[in-house]
Amino acid sequence: MSWLREQKLLQLATVLWNELTQASRDELAPIIRQAEMAWAIPTMDHLTDDHWLTTDQLAKELGLTPSGVRNWQSRYGLTPTDGLYRWGDVQQIRRERSMKNARRAS
Repeated sequence: MSWLREQKLLQLATVLWNELTQASRDELAPIIRQAEMAWAIPTMDHLTDDHWLTTDQLAKELGLTPSGVRNWQSRYGLTPTDGLYRWGDVQQIRRERSMKNARRAS
């Protein structure tokens, strides 16, 4: 498989994973690991809350396009500082979205 195709598949896995509720992720993660496909579970452990990312870097981490990241400013109030986004702010938005999706699902 070419590197580009592999990157696209990982981006797709990230987008789909991020749409799941935390409860669904917790349920699916052991099954995915047991099937020896843990590579498909997005991990962002390498970033701390105080990491600052460019639009392109953030898009790659989240499995979005750069324009999708820029839309977060109007949708969620995520505003870059000197063109950079703080990872802790992104994580807060993701937690809020996850809680909102969990409430909607119940």
